[in-house]
Amino acid sequence: MKFPRTPHLPGSKGTDDDIMLDSFHLDGDVVSTEKMDGSNITLASDAFYTRSGNTPNMEWTVPARKIWEQVFWQLPDSMQVAGELLTWRKSIAYESLPAEFLVFSVIDEGEVLGWDDTIEIASSLGLCTVPLIARGAFSDVVALSKASMHEGKEGFVIRPAQTFSFVEYGENVAKFVGAHHNPVAGNNGRNTFVGG
Repeated sequence: MKFPRTPHLPGSKGTDDDIMLDSFHLDGDVVSTEKMDGSNITLASDAFYTRSGNTPNMEWTVPARKIWEQVFWQLPDSMQVAGELLTWRKSIAYESLPAEFLVFSVIDEGEVLGWDDTIEIASSLGLCTVPLIARGAFSDVVALSKASMHEGKEGFVIRPAQTFSFVEYGENVAKFVGAHHNPVAGNNGRNTFVGG
């Protein structure tokens, strides 16, 4: 499963190959969650996948494989759980994260499930979700999320609170990366986690 790239909100810091939006708006109840500085991993019943859709057998994927082995047998064939693997430190040094893998989406039968269902399913699997920043009307949530930015945060991701079609991901999800963020692809050691 190849996970789609998330387009950037206007004003977000991006790179030459990013999708930069001129405008973006969502109606109804929306949520923003913290954009974590890690590696996009999707867990499915048959395997785990990086954002590019492959399952490399490399040292950095060992923690992802261990997490997958703990949950794959609980996943229906129709369901995928997407999240951020945070074992390895990139640009941001995280201290005392709740877990090495934080869920940001659950996809089932071609639908990205609502945020409340995402929290419930993650919890039933013994997994944690990415931190929620704000929930409510689009303009209020964007303003609160931008106000929460600091050097210890990469940015935020905004999406409908309700279920939407996975094929319409690019019309329903957008991210904002702070101007202070300088991404690195390499491994700068390990992040630290609660209880370990």
